Amino acid sequence: MKLSQVCKRVQAAAKRKGPILTDPRAVKSMKIINGREVAWEEIPEELATPTTPATSSSLNNTPQTRTIKAVGGVNSPQQSGEFLRMDYGAFLGVEDMGEYDGGDIREEDNGNEEEPEPDSDVKDTDGNKTVERDGIDHIVTLRELALTAMYEQEVPPISKPSCFGIDYSAVGVYDCVDCDAMGYYCQECIIERHQHLPFHRIEEWDGNCLRRTSLAELGLIIFFGHGHQPFPNIHNELGIQDITILDITGVHTVRMGWCRCATACSQAEQLFARKWFPATILHLRTAFTFRVLKLFHLLNHIARTSPWDFAGTMHRVTDHVCTTEVTDIYKTFKHVQRQWRGVRAWKRGGVQDPKLIREPGSLVLGCVMSYSRR
Repeated sequence: MKLSQVCKRVQAAAKRKGPILTDPRAVKSMKIINGREVAWEEIPEELATPTTPATSSSLNNTPQTRTIKAVGGVNSPQQSGEFLRMDYGAFLGVEDMGEYDGGDIREEDNGNEEEPEPDSDVKDTDGNKTVERDGIDHIVTLRELALTAMYEQEVPPISKPSCFGIDYSAVGVYDCVDCDAMGYYCQECIIERHQHLPFHRIEEWDGNCLRRTSLAELGLIIFFGHGHQPFPNIHNELGIQDITILDITGVHTVRMGWCRCATACSQAEQLFARKWFPATILHLRTAFTFRVLKLFHLLNHIARTSPWDFAGTMHRVTDHVCTTEVTDIYKTFKHVQRQWRGVRAWKRGGVQDPKLIREPGSLVLGCVMSYSRR
């Protein structure tokens, strides 16, 4: 589309008439009334028709009023669209409004107070800046607790911890970086706990430090078909295949035990069944999880992240020291993310058969505001 055509469309859209308020002085707003959200039109006091000033006696006996109109929602005082003089106190069930300013009337939180925002410049009673509150430096205390937790997670609590799995008699030497559970596990238990979590990062305690390893090195194999059990002829001439998969936790090498029965699906279909997007349907070597593709799609729209930056970030998530030793997935990822965008557009457009010829503009989403006014 040419720039001149875009300018014409923008000018035509600017001339469209919007919804006309009942009163040109009215201002639309939302009110919370009896726990429900109601749309209102209200005339500001400075624009309202001047009236005779009330005496002090009339102010004490006359309920406080304001010129309002309910546009929609439940519990509206009037649905006909006429302006009225309404008693806020009688409508909200409050006997004495006092100096009610039109805000929300809610009960006390009863202990459900909001969490205070972090503030390093807390002021004392004299107005002087200080980081202490109630005699305690909360910022420094918070950092000390975080530092202590980081040190404790670098080493096991004892030299030879017991396995937190089923076999308590075994020595636990493997820790999962991505699991929230505490403790170390033996090789058998760490594999059992990650049968359906093949992209978690594993570290092994060698007595001196935590060394990075992988579930594939420990013997985890992802089986397809047969109830996630090994294929009867899994150890034939084809055997186990190692493929590279990108997830939000980094680049992983996963061992695949394909189902090669006569009636089995193709390898690409077996990957799609697990929400893994293969780079090709022939000679599979690389795949991407749906969640990592969704994450990049959002980052590309919101933060303008490019495929190059995202792939580089995933390489550093995998190994931020020796990134050159990580499998390069940039070119493959750039190709797959384009396919992902096209398929997502088909899905939103309700395409059932992508082979059929589609009319121009059939994948364009309608305006949300236009649908809401119908």
